[in-house]
Amino acid sequence: MNWKGTALTILKVGFAGGILFWLFQKVNGPHVWDCMREAHITPILIGILLAEMTVLIAAWRWQQLLSVFQIGASVRSLLCIAQIGQFFMIFLPGPTGDDLTRMLYISRLAKGRVVEACTSVAIDRLIGLGSILLLAVICIPFQWELLTSTVSTHWMALGIVTFGGVTIVAGIFFFLVGHPTRLWFQNQLRSLPAKGFRDEVARIWGLLCDSKPAVARVITAAVGTQIL
Repeated sequence: MNWKGTALTILKVGFAGGILFWLFQKVNGPHVWDCMREAHITPILIGILLAEMTVLIAAWRWQQLLSVFQIGASVRSLLCIAQIGQFFMIFLPGPTGDDLTRMLYISRLAKGRVVEACTSVAIDRLIGLGSILLLAVICIPFQWELLTSTVSTHWMALGIVTFGGVTIVAGIFFFLVGHPTRLWFQNQLRSLPAKGFRDEVARIWGLLCDSKPAVARVITAAVGTQIL
């Protein structure tokens, strides 16, 4: 390992150590330790197992998306990247830390295919958000009486069900119909001024349309992750 690699490793360890030091300054360490000693080990182990299962599924579905772009990457490598992304997602606001970390690492594994590799991360995020919306649309009717107890939650629930239902049905129809919707989408892109950008978007959409089984597996895995 050269001096740059050594310096980078020291920087990473120092950054992680600094975050842990900051965390322990914000919590009552002895109290947390007392709670952990009195806790039952089985639920803790099950919680860790479920958390790691979601990361494993995330790595697998990311591999499926990368295969759409003919980018090869082992599940082991993607699992490591996904685990690092989970770490940063905890300490940075929202999912930004996770996505940026994954984009950074996959750009190193897929040299010369950086745009497509980073696009796979964005698509994976959109599918993840879509899976949350799908489960919300399914679950809200079962809690309708509770959600309609106030005016604000009533309209929020109604809006989610209406918007979510229409979006999901339209998305499924648009994707499954295939060639006609693909041509319509490409015609709409022609109205954009940036020719290079619109051509790239059209190409990516074409790849997704030609890889429906892989996309279906990713969507199924995303819903499974949310259930877990």
